[in-house]
Order: sequence, then structure tokens, then C-alpha cells
Amino acid sequence: GGQRMTGVRVASWLLVAAATLSGCAGLDPAPIDSGIPDASRSAATGSLSPPGGHWKGLRSKCPQLTGGAAEQIGAGGDGTPTDQYATNPTVMNADCHWGSTDGRGTAVTARISIWARQEAADAQWRTLSTGRINRIQVGDEGFVADEDGAVVVRTRSGNAVATVRLAAADASGKAQLSEAAREVTGDVLDDLVPG
Repeated sequence: GGQRMTGVRVASWLLVAAATLSGCAGLDPAPIDSGIPDASRSAATGSLSPPGGHWKGLRSKCPQLTGGAAEQIGAGGDGTPTDQYATNPTVMNADCHWGSTDGRGTAVTARISIWARQEAADAQWRTLSTGRINRIQVGDEGFVADEDGAVVVRTRSGNAVATVRLAAADASGKAQLSEAAREVTGDVLDDLVPG
């Protein structure tokens, strides 16, 4: 029987054919844009607030929510890492949970990405904040939205970018979560350690 070409082999063949047909002797050696701007390009856009600090991590694996708002909604105390928690030399993705785990009470989740480079944090923030209109005073800048019945805050503080999601068991608790969202998000950011 004949051999089947794999997707990689087909793609390689197509690239060679395209280069040959276009008269190119080789592939363009110019680097591919990674989407992470360098400092000069970042400064040129001028659209971000200046970084309010540089962080190296968190005081503990997950932030401790000690504020009154977190206590009132039943999400105070130590956070629990989720299976999405990951760390590498480029970024620490602290993924944490507080409150109800059975859907019968209020649950808070947070994903805090602490980047080694400010430019990477800025690039992530540009993606997360695109199209957002409801500003909230937290971190260097932030936005709040109603998403699938939950109150979601996205914020940037220096080289850290966080998404905090507050969800109630039913719609009746949503107003309380909207009032608590800024303070709870600030509580998450309070555990960042300067570096």
C-alpha cells in the first residue's frame, strides 16, 4: 500500500513548493512577531497606566482573603490551589479558589499571572482589556463585567495580571457580589510580594 503523508510533511512540502513557485531561494529570516511588544513599542502606545510595582510572587501559594467583603460573602480565609496552578521561569499562574465547592454558596476564583517581564504582562493585559468599558478602581487599572451570571474583575498591577470571578448560588446574591468585587480583588492583590 501507499504511504500517507502526515500533516507536518504536507505543510513542509507546501512551504517548499510555495517558495519555489514564488522564486524565493529561501525563507524570510526575519523574526516572527510574538505578540509581546518590546519596551519601546509598549511606551509608544501610551495606552497603559504606568506599572505600580514589580512583583516576584505571593506571600503563600494562594492569597488569604482577610477583608470584610470576603467574609460577608462567605469566601474569607486561605485560598486553595486548583489543578490549573502552574509555574515556570516566564510566568507564575496562581490559580486559586475560595468559598463554596458544591455550587450551593458563593465561590470566588482567581487567576493571577505574575510575569518575569513587564512587557509580557502588558501584552496579556491588552488582550484581556480589549473592548472592556466598565472601569473599576483596583490595581493599576481594572474592569468589571457580568459574565454568565458571575461578577468578573480583570485587573493589572505592575507585572501581575489577575482575573477574579465571584459567583453566587443564585441570582439573588449577585448584587452583594457586585458591591464586594472591588474589595475582594484588592484583597487578592494585597498578597503580592515586591521583587
